[in-house]
Amino acid sequence: MSAGRHYPATVFRPLLAVLAAAMLVTSCAPVNRQGPATAPPPPTVPVTAVPPSVEAGVPTATVGVQVPASISVERISGVISDLGVYDITYPQVSGTPGDDAVNARLRSIAENDAAWFVGDLSELAALEEEYTDEWWEGVPSELGLAGTVVHTDDRLVTVRFERYWYPSGAAHGQHSTQVMTFDAVTGEEVRLGDLFQPGSQWLEALAPAIVEAFVSVYGDMVQMTALELRAAGIGGDRSVGVVADGMEISFDAYSVGPGVLGSPWVLVPWAAVLDVVDLDGPAGHLVRWPEG
Repeated sequence: MSAGRHYPATVFRPLLAVLAAAMLVTSCAPVNRQGPATAPPPPTVPVTAVPPSVEAGVPTATVGVQVPASISVERISGVISDLGVYDITYPQVSGTPGDDAVNARLRSIAENDAAWFVGDLSELAALEEEYTDEWWEGVPSELGLAGTVVHTDDRLVTVRFERYWYPSGAAHGQHSTQVMTFDAVTGEEVRLGDLFQPGSQWLEALAPAIVEAFVSVYGDMVQMTALELRAAGIGGDRSVGVVADGMEISFDAYSVGPGVLGSPWVLVPWAAVLDVVDLDGPAGHLVRWPEG
């Protein structure tokens, strides 16, 4: 917070109420929690992954999603005085044995983001030592989080979260991507290493495929040395987005390219790792060997 930013005494009274309700999230006024609103899904649903605010150079992708279960969307939103606004949507699934565990995890991501944002603004205001009756006229802080189911079948549920955060006074906002896959039966998260044959040298096949995919999508914007190091050091316990055509791999913002990329991600096709994929594993039913 800049030294010249001041808040009136009237800001602190609503903020104290907000801070007390931060863990409950829904107490901020106005706060809307809407859902579930479920519509019968067609056999194939086109889902377009688009960040809350697309900046130049950030790719988007459209995938076909087979939907055997019902998907509903819930929302958490609110306005914190003149300091900030947040709008969060997240999916909830029904019709598979692991629903409760999957839904609890997705809900916790949304509620934790909301509680962090509300608490962060409240804490910053509470630390202000001097204030006047002049309102801060800058652009308020903003948090946007959109969760989308990008793949689901009778064995897996994959969700991608696109996050946008703008702190008041910053030159621009920040994008990030979070993708995860769940076992539809147990509700447990599927990790990257779970997809490959036990004891196989899967990283030797996956790392160059990641590099090739990133270069294909982002071209000269990729920092090759950083990308190669990240790909070679990718761990088996990290989250992964399993979809029909392959696996989504993402890296943190600024880790392999400029900030305009946000948290860059790519699709690594199953064909690139056929020799090491565990056909009896979580994604084995999606892998198809070429005919002939």
